[in-house]
Amino acid sequence: MDKHSPPNSNQLSHNVSGNLDIERALDFSNKITVLSFVMSVMVVYLHLKFFYNGNHVLSEVHRFILAILNTCVPTFFAISGYLFFRNFKMSYLKDKLCRRIKSLLIPYLFWNVVYVAFMIVMGLLNLTNNIIDISFQNILVSIINSECSPLWFVRYLLLFVLIAPLTYYIFRNRFVGSFFLIAILLYNYYNYKSGLLGTHINVNANNVAMFNYQYAYYALGAYFALNFKSIVESVNNAKKWLGAVSIILLICIYWIYLKDYGSMASFHLFRFLWIPAIWLSIDNLPAVTTKKWMKFAFFIYCSHMVVVYCVQGIMEKIYDRIEAFQELFACAEYIFTGIVVVYLLIRLAELWKKISPSTYGIISGSRG
Repeated sequence: MDKHSPPNSNQLSHNVSGNLDIERALDFSNKITVLSFVMSVMVVYLHLKFFYNGNHVLSEVHRFILAILNTCVPTFFAISGYLFFRNFKMSYLKDKLCRRIKSLLIPYLFWNVVYVAFMIVMGLLNLTNNIIDISFQNILVSIINSECSPLWFVRYLLLFVLIAPLTYYIFRNRFVGSFFLIAILLYNYYNYKSGLLGTHINVNANNVAMFNYQYAYYALGAYFALNFKSIVESVNNAKKWLGAVSIILLICIYWIYLKDYGSMASFHLFRFLWIPAIWLSIDNLPAVTTKKWMKFAFFIYCSHMVVVYCVQGIMEKIYDRIEAFQELFACAEYIFTGIVVVYLLIRLAELWKKISPSTYGIISGSRG
């Protein structure tokens, strides 16, 4: 065909289809980046203390905020499961395992060493009640089991990666996968009723009950990646409405039932249902241009507890010396401390990446 001749209808259709695929992939990638950053900020607020508890209304509002914040790590699990199995084939397994060593295992060990060292120093300076027994065995266990850090999430991801073939063969079939998802939830309910899952979750409890509890969220992401990828990544008005209605219903359920009668099992179901609801709802928000600093989500997640501990340690001493306006101070401190911590960590990540890109790549798993 002459190079100046117009393209035929098949070529135009192919080009349009290709452009739509590229646009959809970019939209999905941007959505993941924004959502991951928002979830990392939520993790920061989840670990902040709210100093004032003398006001019933404020306490109830804070309890509701915590209920929403407690959906961030389950959402991280679901996103991780989805991304791992999004374009998965068994022939990719070896490569994915090798990449997870770089993106998960090495940062996991590095940050756990940092947190153990930090807690030892704080203990020696009498700045914490969480004293670590300074023995080789105890330090090693603390590092491996992430007992001083928030990286228990990464530990579970590493375990889930190891059983990736089993996850793939179970959840690639939508009917079998549905059955197993329901079975996982029922097993969590059984563990709650039998006392294996307490009112307060011990994330460092290395048992089957806790593994199953966290795996439910990861399996949900894997199931949708293997069976409903096109539906998950498409954008339409029906999904937006469904997401908005789901969020409103879940919030109503919290205030009507969960606030006073919620159990571990019911809150687990709440978090489980919140994940697809928030994914559907995010398209109702105005389009957000992805910024470079949004890609520091993993760094924020890994490092935030050190900064939170230091900043809130200072704020708590100031709060204890204030007799008037404690309520106002507590609210302002809670809101602005989270903003300050995130801002400082973004600047630290930018500086670290600028000074030593190679070491930043190691400790962040080549993210950002």
